[in-house]
Amino acid sequence: MNVPFENLTDFLSWLSGPTAGGLIIISWFISWALDKYDFWKDLSRNTKLTIMWFVAVALGVGGHLLMQSPNIVEIIDPYFKIILGVTVAWLSTQVAYEINPARKDKTEEIDG
Repeated sequence: MNVPFENLTDFLSWLSGPTAGGLIIISWFISWALDKYDFWKDLSRNTKLTIMWFVAVALGVGGHLLMQSPNIVEIIDPYFKIILGVTVAWLSTQVAYEINPARKDKTEEIDG
């Protein structure tokens, strides 16, 4: 799994920079988590897009504001690295689980 950052400063730059990291995060979260719930499915497409836009902007602006306080970033950075490592490992296992052909065969046998 390719992660475009290794520390909190790089993450905040990615989050608030031209790569639109905030939008990537919120889009992934919505597709992974919220699409499972009826309250989200019941919202109109435009409402979902508006919510996603506002949250992405808030993440980007929040990241930029946090970068203005290097002392806080320095304090948070070691914890961020732990969280990043655990998150990347967990996401890798989730992807491996989803694409595991043995799992799909067992699911098809149960369903069929």
